[in-house]
Amino acid sequence: MSAPGNPLEEIFWEEFFRKFEEKTLAFLYQDEVSGGRQSRFFKLINRGTIEDKAREEEPPSRPSRKEREWKAGGKPVRGKERSFMRKQEKEFLPGHDIIVIGASLGGVEALSKLAGNLPPDLPASIFMVLHVPVYGTSILPDILNRSGPLRAAHAVDLEAIQHGRIYVAPPGFHLLIHHGFVRIVRGPKENGHRPAIDSLFRTAARVYGPRVVGVILTGADDDGAAGLLAIKMCNGVTVVQDPDEAISPQMPCSALEYVEVDYCLPLSGIASLLKRLVHEPLKAERSGPGSDQLEMESKIAEVSMPMVESEERPGKPSIFICPECKGTLWELEDHDLLRFRCRVGHAFTADGLLLEKSNELEVALWSALRALEEKASLARRLALRSRTQNRNLATARFEENAQEAERHAEVIRRVLLDNSVTDREGATSDRLKEAMAGDQSHQGKKDPTNDQPAN
Repeated sequence: MSAPGNPLEEIFWEEFFRKFEEKTLAFLYQDEVSGGRQSRFFKLINRGTIEDKAREEEPPSRPSRKEREWKAGGKPVRGKERSFMRKQEKEFLPGHDIIVIGASLGGVEALSKLAGNLPPDLPASIFMVLHVPVYGTSILPDILNRSGPLRAAHAVDLEAIQHGRIYVAPPGFHLLIHHGFVRIVRGPKENGHRPAIDSLFRTAARVYGPRVVGVILTGADDDGAAGLLAIKMCNGVTVVQDPDEAISPQMPCSALEYVEVDYCLPLSGIASLLKRLVHEPLKAERSGPGSDQLEMESKIAEVSMPMVESEERPGKPSIFICPECKGTLWELEDHDLLRFRCRVGHAFTADGLLLEKSNELEVALWSALRALEEKASLARRLALRSRTQNRNLATARFEENAQEAERHAEVIRRVLLDNSVTDREGATSDRLKEAMAGDQSHQGKKDPTNDQPAN
């Protein structure tokens, strides 16, 4: 038995209580998460623990010239000694260890092939967004675990970022990146998607700048182009899958159109490139342009109430309204890429907004067709009722209304069945004008059914 005041005994009990406290907090937090009742208290505890751990794991900053001279005894460093110190400084610089990947149509096959070609000791963290229905289920982590050696799982809110892991965005939630941990947020949709590729890419570029590698794979829309441009502006590395190889080339083509990408490669080449980039030291520092806008848009994606309630908005007001919430859209320009964002945070590219407006037009046309069919049916019924009551003038008027509604309904039906509502080249308006012209010529001819005696 140790004597009271023994230093060894004090060290033993101090270490014992420290480990006991850590395990107790971890147990309580996991219990709260598993039960779905994660309280604000445990969120704050976990966030502080994560941030402390992230600061401990963060590579030390590059020593300044004065620090190097102080280590050398206060004398200026020259010659071989300077070369030796520069070699040592490279060990302090992280490589491209934040890899963000976005895919849509055909993305399951592409992501599984890419994960299968990565090594188990990859010194990087990988974040993936695959477009899935908001209220659907995703088994992508299971597919990735069977395809490659890296452990994949749906990201958990406030989860710490670790190397050798694949974080997958869960359905219906945005995956956002912070310093040392991730956020899972049910924020406003971007380009009609949640999770969205742009929100992941934008937050990664804002936090980690040149350490980020952005990868765009196969997809049927243009989500990811704005986020890839943000990574490029922050001196990150931009990679796009070869459109000729992609199952759906629209998303890679959109990224190539608006971003001067660093690499355009097939899937096998992308895996080899990532293995090489994670070991390369950074060649550029974070760039300043666009940082304020990135900060503002990232906070909007997180539904930050001060930002949502603020009167300050990126861009300028436009004449268009948001297809999601019917609010005013602000117009933003990133180089040649035109985008729109509303007050609460819904975001669209120009092509995405045009597609949403085309969908609105289709809904309006179907509603108009339904209204005209109901009008024609009601007019026919009233005409039959008037005929049985020998009210010839009313009968003629109701039948004329029914025939007019049927003609207009036929015009709209031809437009809808022609599958041209979502045509982006303007063919819809041309066909609609042709149909209306045919309707007007038809009205100019006398309808024999209207030739009834009037009393």
